[in-house]
Amino acid sequence: MQRLIGGRRQPHRSTIRRTCFVICLWAPLAVAGSPTAADYIARYDGDGDGRVSLAEYQTYLSRGFAQMDRNSDGRISGDEWPRSGLPALTLQRHLANLADVFYRQDSDHNGYLDRTELLAPPR
Repeated sequence: MQRLIGGRRQPHRSTIRRTCFVICLWAPLAVAGSPTAADYIARYDGDGDGRVSLAEYQTYLSRGFAQMDRNSDGRISGDEWPRSGLPALTLQRHLANLADVFYRQDSDHNGYLDRTELLAPPR
């Protein structure tokens, strides 16, 4: 979604937040080396059934939120963001954002992400 500012199209604020979310939580995976697809799925797949549920997805990706929430108040406030000036993000909003991404990635709509869906670029 975009909006017009000064005659130029600018990304909507929620798009910027999602981009920050993806960078903050997915960048460590890129730095950690290049895991195999099985290794990648195993990181998310808490019960080892070879597919990733919404709860597993949220649990794995919320580890970054917990690390950033230094005072453990359930929100990442302005001083806890790596770059200041970003609005606060609550855990509930973070989980809702994750659910939104999860359901967009779940291309067969079965409630799980398989290998292909999990490794696909975020939609």
